[in-house]
Amino acid sequence: MKLKKIASLMLAGVMAVSMLTACGSNGNTGNGNNGNENPDPTPATTSVVDAVNKGQSAANAVKIDFTVNSELDNALAKAVSVYGNDADEDITGIIGTTVFVEREVADAITRMTGLESVSADPDYITNGWVDEYGFLTETVDRAMALRWNKDAKGKVYTLFVVDQFSAWTEEAALNMVAEAADERIAELDAHSNVDTLKAGDKYYTYGYDGNISMVSVKNLDGTTDYYVAYVVNQTVTESTLK
Repeated sequence: MKLKKIASLMLAGVMAVSMLTACGSNGNTGNGNNGNENPDPTPATTSVVDAVNKGQSAANAVKIDFTVNSELDNALAKAVSVYGNDADEDITGIIGTTVFVEREVADAITRMTGLESVSADPDYITNGWVDEYGFLTETVDRAMALRWNKDAKGKVYTLFVVDQFSAWTEEAALNMVAEAADERIAELDAHSNVDTLKAGDKYYTYGYDGNISMVSVKNLDGTTDYYVAYVVNQTVTESTLK
């Protein structure tokens, strides 16, 4: 079975719910997918949270405990009901070039909740200490960063992604999401570089938390589209090497 688009990863963070501006007033009422003029999203958040949490490999350096966020659930359902498959701009998502983000749906959620991605300091990016989605990695040289007065301690970086894909059944959709999430989580690092440190030296440790929401839309041609919104936060703390 060929995916029209592959699911990817993540979500959480501080939500401030406001009115959805421009979604219903710009003349675009969302024609849905494949001729479905009035998408009626069906939530599947509880199932997807369970699937993603259980689908993470014990071999991963990082474990993310995804939870339900009702504000994200409501925002995703509202955005999909307005835009459906009218999302007119796809950008690369969580797993590289094979994943696409539904930009209009994501932007609508941002307008409703204030949620958006937050990347690490540009100096960290320049030195190759940040992955392509804005999270700090094991390559971070804390001592050098401190010499630039770029202390990451206490910082929180956020990845916000919305993906849309097709599947024959909800079970198949959940398996796709769980597999994609596990592949991405396997790439995350748990701490900064400690190779040259000695006992008593300071380094950074990375903690992660996330929210995930999923809705489905039944199309007039009998197919089903799934929209998944993820938020993952990376929280940086300072630790002492023992």
